Amino acid sequence: MKSQMSLLNRNLLGHFTGLIFWMTVVYMVMNIIALPLIIWIDAMNNNMIVGGTVRSSLLELSAGQQIIGLAFSTLVGMFLINYLYKVDSSDFIHSLPIKRSNLLIHVLIVGFLAIVIPLLVNGLILVAESMTIATNITLLEIGKWLVYSIFTHLVMFSIALFTGYLVNGSFLHLQIIILILFLPIVLWTLIHGTASLLFDGISTDITAYIQPVLDATFPILAVNQLYMGLNVGLSLIFGILAIILIILSFVLYKYRRNESVHLSFNFTWLRNLLIALTTITGMLALGVVVSFLLQQSVIISIISFSVGALVSYLVIEMLFQNSVKIQFQWRSLILTIVLIIIFWIIFVFAFTRYVEDIPETNEIESVSLNNDAMMMDQASRKYLEAGYGFDDSKGAIQTARTIHEIASEERSRPDFSKEMEATINVQYKMKDGSIKTYQFNTLNSDSEAVQLMDRQRFSEYQKHEDVLAYAQQTPKLIGISSNEYNVYLDKDIVDSYKASLAELSLYHSVIVNETGQIGLNLNYVDDSIYGTSSIYNPAITENVENKDEVLSLLGIDKTSVLYTVNLEENEYEAFVTDYETLTVDELDKKYELKEVDGNDFVTDFSKQDIDPTSGKLLLYSYPGFIEDPQAEYETYMNYSLLSIR
Repeated sequence: MKSQMSLLNRNLLGHFTGLIFWMTVVYMVMNIIALPLIIWIDAMNNNMIVGGTVRSSLLELSAGQQIIGLAFSTLVGMFLINYLYKVDSSDFIHSLPIKRSNLLIHVLIVGFLAIVIPLLVNGLILVAESMTIATNITLLEIGKWLVYSIFTHLVMFSIALFTGYLVNGSFLHLQIIILILFLPIVLWTLIHGTASLLFDGISTDITAYIQPVLDATFPILAVNQLYMGLNVGLSLIFGILAIILIILSFVLYKYRRNESVHLSFNFTWLRNLLIALTTITGMLALGVVVSFLLQQSVIISIISFSVGALVSYLVIEMLFQNSVKIQFQWRSLILTIVLIIIFWIIFVFAFTRYVEDIPETNEIESVSLNNDAMMMDQASRKYLEAGYGFDDSKGAIQTARTIHEIASEERSRPDFSKEMEATINVQYKMKDGSIKTYQFNTLNSDSEAVQLMDRQRFSEYQKHEDVLAYAQQTPKLIGISSNEYNVYLDKDIVDSYKASLAELSLYHSVIVNETGQIGLNLNYVDDSIYGTSSIYNPAITENVENKDEVLSLLGIDKTSVLYTVNLEENEYEAFVTDYETLTVDELDKKYELKEVDGNDFVTDFSKQDIDPTSGKLLLYSYPGFIEDPQAEYETYMNYSLLSIR
């Protein structure tokens, strides 16, 4: 005869399974739609039938399924311990002759099966598809997808389970999960926004600073790794964390008191800490918005941040107490005020030191100097050789440090209501592999720092900014195309372009750096990289069949507005500086530009007309451009430069 305990365990498994059964069925159906069906559609759209392929890797195609699975795993963890938040259910479950540790083991078993079984069903369907409509998907890829999906879903399940023992209430449980997962990235984003608003020298491009926080946000990391590849170290950390959270769940459940079901939080210190952190987040959010929209002043900033803190504190108390009638707790209020004061002290000290801290020369590997408002995207350098975008010469490193020193002394508080005169971006690639990024927006156009950067830019051929000079010639390179116009270059041009790089160093640095630049898209199997290269490299013109394609590559046709100007070598730098700061009418008055008919130019043009040694420059607009006599844009915004015969 079976023991009562054996029957009870079976019934308990049935009870927990019943709680999430239909949700699991829905998840299984959505799983099939999100991956096997997507693969079938992708294969059909690729005009493939039996024995066909899909255009993307299995892991990349599984992004939607991954998001659905992470959400499902969270809900499973929430629903399976929902009985803890209801007095009757909690009393009944805990009156059964079974230990709490065994109860949690049943929850873990049911949750594990609910997550794994739908994934196994999906895996079997994928195996069938790999034998028919998607033959380029291997069993190894399916195995990797299955193992990775089980891993990420179980990590989310462990987070949902652990957080459930910290609070009492389903809605509060959901709030805590969201706060734990996403509060760090939201808080850091707002800290960066506040810093860029109050300190000149902080880049407005948050991607330069946010990667560590993205890596610490598990749902984002889980999806990003599908595209960027597995980070073994981070995955191992989260795997260990999941195990620790499961162990802590046993500990918390063992010492949890049933009578605390009426309390919002099982730990008062956690409640107070979350209120303080959320208040700081709200303070920064409202303060940044108000300070940005209204005229900049210290008084307005103080008022906006103070009001933001007050409103945020009241709102979070309402949410945590599930009532608009707030019962103030002095410990919580005092802790919040103390943490806000500590936050501002650390904030001001840390960012002031960051902006003014100039790395030592022996710690710097290379530098990047530019006056573009947007920093170069680090994430798009997968297929670019080391060194792209960075100059490792001693002169460039010393110039960058000098510019940084001058800029940090001349900077003032940013005022985004005014037009910026000059922008300087400085990036240091350190020998330890890290990158430090600075952006100065409050300098005057006649600042010594701006002049130094121009001299560095004009001093020699900036090879490190040439995308073809650093592109990888790999089988994964599908093709190369112009940025806006339908001109396609032979993908084998990369090697021939590199072989001819020495020629570019023979030309005047201003001509090769500031004129004849063409935008190119390097299209790889799993990435697309944009950059510029020089039309003066003979590999480009030799690769293009006729003059029409050369003109399209440059972005010139008969509707373009064209001007020419003849210059001496000692006028190059001044002309380019004026080209970047004056309107075309002002440039015309100063240099007596000669207008050229677009039809005549296109008709008479030949590839041999491109000449970086002539001293004659062509200013040309994009096709179809119509000059607005009322507009006062700097010339460079609508016109490009080319040296012609």
